[in-house]
Formats: sequence, C-alpha cells, structure tokens
Amino acid sequence: MMTQNNKTKDLCQTSYFNYGAAIIPFAVDPKFHLPFFVLARNAVTKWNKHSACFTSFGGKSEKIKSHPIKTREMQIEHLEDAETTAAREFYEESLFCFNIDGIHGPLNNRTPQLVEQLRNKQYLFRIDFPVHNKIIQKTSMIPIYSVFIKQVEWNPNITDRFRTTRQKLMRVRYASCPTQSQQNFAHSHPAIQIGNRGQYTLLRRFLEKTSIEIFSIAGLRRFLQMGDHNLLADMYMRPQTKGCIKMACDLVDSAFKTHQMQKLQEYREQCILKKQSQKKQKSLKIFKKKQTEQKQTLIDHKIWTTKKMTNSQTTNNDNHDNDDNNDNDDNDNDDDNDDSVNKKFVQKDNQFITKLPAFSVHL
Repeated sequence: MMTQNNKTKDLCQTSYFNYGAAIIPFAVDPKFHLPFFVLARNAVTKWNKHSACFTSFGGKSEKIKSHPIKTREMQIEHLEDAETTAAREFYEESLFCFNIDGIHGPLNNRTPQLVEQLRNKQYLFRIDFPVHNKIIQKTSMIPIYSVFIKQVEWNPNITDRFRTTRQKLMRVRYASCPTQSQQNFAHSHPAIQIGNRGQYTLLRRFLEKTSIEIFSIAGLRRFLQMGDHNLLADMYMRPQTKGCIKMACDLVDSAFKTHQMQKLQEYREQCILKKQSQKKQKSLKIFKKKQTEQKQTLIDHKIWTTKKMTNSQTTNNDNHDNDDNNDNDDNDNDDDNDDSVNKKFVQKDNQFITKLPAFSVHL
C-alpha cells in the first residue's frame, strides 16, 4: 500500500503537458457598454457525439513537424504550446472573420501576431484544467487544456460575415470554372490550398464550424440553468465547455462590475470636482461682480462730485457775470444821464446863441 506522503511526492513529481487550447472571444457593445460572448456551432457528423453543439474556438495541440518523434515522452515534449494551438484553432474555426486590436495585414500573417499577444498575456483571463482525472502511468504527466478569454472588436454582423465567407469557400470548392473574384478570394484566404496544376482544395479543418452566434451573459446563464435539453433554442454543450463558459461568464461579469464600479467612482469624483469648480467659478463671478459694482459706484461718485463742482463753478461764474453786467449797466446809465445833461446845456447854449444880436465888422 502506498502511504499518503508517497502519493503527495508522486503528485509533486508529475508534470503537465499541453493537450489542447481554445479561445472564448467576447466583445463589448460600445453603445450599452455590455460584454457579449461569441460561440461556434459544430458541424453535424455521425462519428462525433458532440456534433451540432455550441463550443469555444479550440482543439487539440499538434506535433511540431521539425522534430522527429520516436518515443511517447518525446512526442509529448514536441507538442505545440497552448498559445500557438489556441491561435491556430481560433483562426481556423472562425475563418479569419474576427478583427482583433493590434493585428493587421494579410490573413496568413495574423496567426503569429495573435500568438505573440497571447504570450505577452494580452488577454483577460486564462483557465487551465486537467482533461482526465487519471495520471498517465507511462509518462506520469497530466494533460492540461487551456482556455483563453480574449476581447475582440465589436461587430454585430459577425454571424452574417461568417456565413458569407463559408458560402464563398464552398462555392470555390465546388466550382468547375471559378470566376475572377473567386480566384482572387481563393488566393487571399488560407483555407484554400492551390495545387501544382492550379486546382483549388478546401482544407477540411476550416469546416469544423457551421455557424457562430452572439450571446449575452444573462442569456448564457439562463441556458446553463435550463440544462442540455433546450428545445426552444436547440442548443447543447459539452460538460467541459459548460464549466469553462460558466467560469468565463462569472469572471467577465465580475471584471466588468469592478470596472463599472471604478468608472462610477471616477464619475463621482469627476462630479465632485465639477461641483467644486462650479462653486469656485460662481464665487469668482460674485466677487468680480461686486468688484465691478464697487468700481461703478466709485466712478459714479466721482462723476457726481465732478458734476457738482462744475455746477458750483458755473453758478459762481454766472453770479460774477451778472454783477459785472449790473455795473456796466450802471455805468451806461450814468453816461446816458451825462449825455442828456450836455444835450440840454447845448440846447440852452444854442438858444442863448440864437438870442444874441447879429453884428458885422468892416475893415
């Protein structure tokens, strides 16, 4: 029998390897500022019991072709890492329909850019969970499945875009004589492989998903509570996908709630600062108004005093002028009296002269 200490030692000695990876994309509506998840529906197949169910964009990790694999341990060591698997599966299953901030250029160059972003931890959350409860006995390694929750650009017409691109790919696949537009599309899209003779072959791994849908957090929670047999929406999920999506809903909801609380706190602080600034502006306006009123009163007082002084001066001058005029009038009256007296005297002299006897002198 193995003791508990030996069990813990064996668990500590066990290592992990990347079994697979996936991306659960979400976008934020710019109008209502709410997060929405985007899930894909699997194609209907006879051999897959999980066909026609909604899942994330992901799959198993592939082997690195540059390394020759001999044993089981070497095979596990030379598998893809979680970031490359998630980026490759995401773009393959979404048909390169998503736009991600910071990723531009032709479609063939977008996968390594997404790998770099995931390696630089440019995602919201990462969930790692073991695929099987039992440890692989030959290698003593636990397979890990990684799920990245990453934000993509908001596009309400993403379902139509996916459907139109899938229809174009199917038309190119079954076209005996493709048109010029179909040829241009085939040369630009990585899902179509061009052979040596110019024939177009559509890679099967790009046809794993038939459609994609946008879900709100409340809608996903309602669906998860209803169970697997959802006759209204005809939806089904794997148990692992259910757990991941439930955890993703909780994490994104809590993150957005904290973000909204921070925004509300910032908004409250901004409102307080605005009120303080408005109060300061009002007090400054009142102070300036008082200053202008005081200045106006001073100016009015000065004008009143100057008017009063000028009025007093004008009244004094008028009085002096009146006095002078009176004096002049008196002088004029005196002169007039003198002239009248002289006139009378002259008249009297003339009368006297006229009364004298005329005489003549002869020499």
